[in-house]
Amino acid sequence: MIDSIEFPASLDQQKVEGLLKQRFPDKRVRIYKIIPMALDNSSSILVTLTAASGEDRIGHFRYIIGYELEGEFLSADLVIKVKPHGAAIAAMLEGLAAANGPELGNAYKTASAYTGFSYSHEKELFIDECQKANDIFPEIWGISRDEDAGLFYIMMEYLGEADLINSVMIPEKWTDGPVRQALKSAASWHARSMDLLKQDNFPHWKDERYYGSREELIPLYRALWQNAESKLTDLLDPEEYQLILKELEKAGTLKDIYSGYPKAIIHNDMNPRNCCFPQRENRKDFVLYDWELFNIHMPAYDAVEFLAFVLDEDRYAQREHYLNYYLDCLQDETGVHVLLEDRKDLFRALHLDFCYLRIGMYLMAHCLSPYPFLPRVVRSAMDGIRCFS
Repeated sequence: MIDSIEFPASLDQQKVEGLLKQRFPDKRVRIYKIIPMALDNSSSILVTLTAASGEDRIGHFRYIIGYELEGEFLSADLVIKVKPHGAAIAAMLEGLAAANGPELGNAYKTASAYTGFSYSHEKELFIDECQKANDIFPEIWGISRDEDAGLFYIMMEYLGEADLINSVMIPEKWTDGPVRQALKSAASWHARSMDLLKQDNFPHWKDERYYGSREELIPLYRALWQNAESKLTDLLDPEEYQLILKELEKAGTLKDIYSGYPKAIIHNDMNPRNCCFPQRENRKDFVLYDWELFNIHMPAYDAVEFLAFVLDEDRYAQREHYLNYYLDCLQDETGVHVLLEDRKDLFRALHLDFCYLRIGMYLMAHCLSPYPFLPRVVRSAMDGIRCFS
């Protein structure tokens, strides 16, 4: 038995060993050493919000694990992510909305089932299980769920030494090379995911939004942005708030712009809080992690969000170039061609789409506990709307 160490309430040696054995299903393996290591959890918004509610079982926990494999003594630097089921996340966000006031609280509660969080645990477990060997995913060692406790577990490689990890506050580090590699890698994944969607056994969830925005969500979009307009008066000019509030009333028409284009599995949270470049043998791959919000949508949505995070004011002029580069990469992979004359309408629609819900929900949390990176991202997204108008 290993010397006693202090685990969080949700973990013990048996759970850790069970996750590790998934890595070596047909071999004799035992753990002989577990050393807890420091880990910064601040990059995970959901973990931060959940911890603020007093939940001490949730979090990311790093360990150096020594194990014996068929008589050979080895060690690995691993992270075990302990996450709540989607229902708990949805309830927490309903409480966050209510803390902003009854108007937003009521609107959010009505639309909660369609915001993408209710089945987040099922989505992440599915995608991690079926894509363990894909370059764009982190190296997953084991996954499990505890239905009684309402938790799920992911054992994965430690990424803390990877290039551009947790780089949301230093967009200038995202120079041309990393930006292009990220966009090309995303396009490659989106192309492969189109084949995955064609499989008969691909699961579907009740909260899917195939066309990105639904008319039923307009009352929530309106409440999110009216809340921000009333509380974050220094964030945007009144004219910019009014632009979003006017456009969101037509959100149901976005499907007309998206129609005719194939959809893909998008990460739906592709930004420097969830990506990095770990060393893999003689190369550095672009890796996206935390896939619990993945969705079926226009693939270029991920590129729009990513560029809103990494392009600061001095590089706004490069936005269209990079989005065209992404679409060219996608065309090389799939043969899907977006006519040049249609691209501006598509890019504008996707920036509005990104603002309505994702930015709106960021602002909901920002009103209570500010995110230092968010004003820059909002301004960048608004520039995207202006750029393609």
